[in-house]
Amino acid sequence: MNWLNRFLLANWSHILDALLLLMALLCGIQMGESRVQKAWDAEKQTIALAQARQEQHVADVQLTQSQITQKISNEYTKRSKLLADRQPDSRAGGVCNIPATGGRDLRAVPETPARTAPARSDPLLASSGYAGEVKIQRELQEVPCIELQEIQPDKQQIISSRSFGNMVTELVILQDALSTFVANACAKLRAQKSHAAVIQVFLQTNRFRKDLPQYNPSLAVPLPYPTNDSLEVNHWASHLCERMFKSGYQYKKAGIMLSEISPVTRQQGDLLEASPESNNRLMEALDSLNRRYGRGTVKVSTQGAYSQWQMRQERKSPCYTTRWEEVPVV
Repeated sequence: MNWLNRFLLANWSHILDALLLLMALLCGIQMGESRVQKAWDAEKQTIALAQARQEQHVADVQLTQSQITQKISNEYTKRSKLLADRQPDSRAGGVCNIPATGGRDLRAVPETPARTAPARSDPLLASSGYAGEVKIQRELQEVPCIELQEIQPDKQQIISSRSFGNMVTELVILQDALSTFVANACAKLRAQKSHAAVIQVFLQTNRFRKDLPQYNPSLAVPLPYPTNDSLEVNHWASHLCERMFKSGYQYKKAGIMLSEISPVTRQQGDLLEASPESNNRLMEALDSLNRRYGRGTVKVSTQGAYSQWQMRQERKSPCYTTRWEEVPVV
């Protein structure tokens, strides 16, 4: 035992260090286990919460589906009853309901008018399954089914487009066609006293000719200021057409679309720039001459120079009542 005592007395500091190191190692292991357990518990809680949310979502979807199914069933039952109540009497003849006479003279039977419905909107007419039949029945009973629209609302978009009579491969011909479309669209704008803030130009090849290369570009730009000036809009249409044009394609259709339309009385001014000069009087004179002498009498310089793009109209019916040259001669 003497040697053990001497060993312990000589190395007690090293033994103490080893014990402290062992205690620190055990504490570290315990702390690591506790952290891992906490992380695992948090992960299990997150998974359980996600499962609960998914189950709740499934339950909400099932509840919504059952409510929709119930509404559809109720609506179907309701409309079926309406249709059954509005079926014409089997004893009715023509538009007037004639009761059974039992062999008596029909002239002695007073004629009773057919049952009419108020001119309000009929919910049954909105049903896609019965709209045609119910509309015919209402019109036979002299009940109006289309409401009269006395004031035509202003257009929110104006599209002017045509398919070409022949394939077009040159830029100048496309610009000539677009000039005609711009003139028609701007005339409609001025007719409803509006102006547009966005112009879109599109070109199309013949999608039915699979043997030809296809190219269908489209560009839309906001105008510097809203306008209905044919000259200004035509400038932007020609510029967009030039940007999109690619040689090697045979174009079959082109067109423009004017959008963000607003009344001419509403125009946002610019604090930093002066208001642009308008050609209102020029446009009014152009519209007046075209109304008096026919559309296309007065046009811009880039319009009507080429006829390759125009429709052939080989089977067009003559205008017997509006053109002297097409009046039939006996």
